[in-house]
Amino acid sequence: FPELQDCKFFLGIGDGACANIGSKCTTASRIAVTIGTSAAARICLRYESCLSASSFFQIPKLQGLFCYRIDNSHVLIGGALTDGGSAVEWARQFLNLHSDCAFMDCMDQVQALVNEEYKAAATSDNEHLSKSKGAQELVVAPFLSGERSTGFRDGATGAVLGLTRGTTSAEFFKSVLEGCALRLKAVLDLIIASRYEQASFVTPVIIASGKAMENNDLWRQMIADSSGLRVIFDKDTEEATIRGAAQLVAFALQATKISSSSSPDVQTFILSSQEEEIHPFKTSEPRLAATAFYREKALAQNAFISAIAPLFSITSLSGGRIDQLSNNKNK
Repeated sequence: FPELQDCKFFLGIGDGACANIGSKCTTASRIAVTIGTSAAARICLRYESCLSASSFFQIPKLQGLFCYRIDNSHVLIGGALTDGGSAVEWARQFLNLHSDCAFMDCMDQVQALVNEEYKAAATSDNEHLSKSKGAQELVVAPFLSGERSTGFRDGATGAVLGLTRGTTSAEFFKSVLEGCALRLKAVLDLIIASRYEQASFVTPVIIASGKAMENNDLWRQMIADSSGLRVIFDKDTEEATIRGAAQLVAFALQATKISSSSSPDVQTFILSSQEEEIHPFKTSEPRLAATAFYREKALAQNAFISAIAPLFSITSLSGGRIDQLSNNKNK
């Protein structure tokens, strides 16, 4: 194609890396979190390699997270949940909250439960805390479409512990929101642990994107409280992935003009530059008392998931195999 001989050609790059760059999350002090149908949290860390082909593929050894190179000097580390906003939509349909009025009424009740729980924890009021225990007893493993981070367990399915005849729709809906927030907390905890050598003295902030969290103030506050991190929505990063890809192309063209005789590492040029200024339009601050009781909830969820994990392989059996096992048992 001689017509294309003077055209600029750009190699592809992972959408997660583009999303981080577009979200202004290019250093260890910012974590990009996206919640749409699914959910993901990612951080960009400096991790040098030599110029040899073999060392380029050397990356940190991490458990429960994904990791891949962006360039010779940086890696992208993170984790993903198959169900984010989809879990909330499932709970809404499951509870027959089809109308906006019914959904908002349920959310108001959930907010009241959360407020009562926080008030009891903040004032160390054991009497009020015991009264709010009904809303805390439900523990959800939100693996409606399987598990990715942090366990990657084959055959994982959703499960609920603590249902009684007295369980209300608001309590159930609250537990689903909490279940997803706590799995995201598990990912964030591993991400924070991975960055200690680089920025242990800096508390990171979450730069959030995705309509599921932008439009749900209660859920956004849950994520801030459970993670213990500030959650910020930036005015410039609504379409973070496209923005990041456009930035990479723009810097590549700029680098070509600067030096046509060399082949600069464009991504390193971008990621090593000073962080872009954030322009917040929505911010959720973590509350110390809430972070404390979400820590207990996370322990309960982890214990529940560990207890039921051996059953995942059984429930994932195909119907034919289950029928076969049943027939053999009857014989």
